[in-house]
Amino acid sequence: MKKVAQKAFTMIELLVVIAVIGVMATAVLSAINPLEQINKGNDTGLRSDAEQLLSGVDRYYASLGYFPWQNGTTDTFLNLVWQNVVNLDTSRAFLNNLEATQEVKHGFVLRLQDTKRTPLYVLYDNTSASPTMYACFLPKSNSFLTEAYNRCKNTNTTAGTPFGASSQACAGTVGASTTCNTSKDCYVCLP
Repeated sequence: MKKVAQKAFTMIELLVVIAVIGVMATAVLSAINPLEQINKGNDTGLRSDAEQLLSGVDRYYASLGYFPWQNGTTDTFLNLVWQNVVNLDTSRAFLNNLEATQEVKHGFVLRLQDTKRTPLYVLYDNTSASPTMYACFLPKSNSFLTEAYNRCKNTNTTAGTPFGASSQACAGTVGASTTCNTSKDCYVCLP
């Protein structure tokens, strides 16, 4: 009688293939660093929220001729330097004004008020002829931390750094007057 050869993988062949796939998966995971990618995604979302907030404030000013924190032409927040967006809105006037004129959506306001998220801060200066507002956040990803640190430490340019490289936007803590000393305590601020 003839023996028919079976066409199948042996147990050893299967174990070798599984081991190779495991090694490749480990290499890929260590190369992409999932935690860093999650932090980078969160920081990108915060940057988007800051841009949306600034855009809403600009549209509000363009249509009404004054800022949402002003009552007519009178500032309700005189010389405000640092303020968490939620704390800025203790009477809900700031975000309510933006929402009432439909410059931002209700879902966006709810997202800003979520206490589980990294807060956005407003840096506002009305001491000049043209008031300036920046939206800032403390990043968590290494790439955003490095960007913030380099902006604050670069003495050749102050682009993207509110009121100069040694300003409070480069503070180690919110409202501090000293500059950040490491990349872990610098804020990303958008004009």
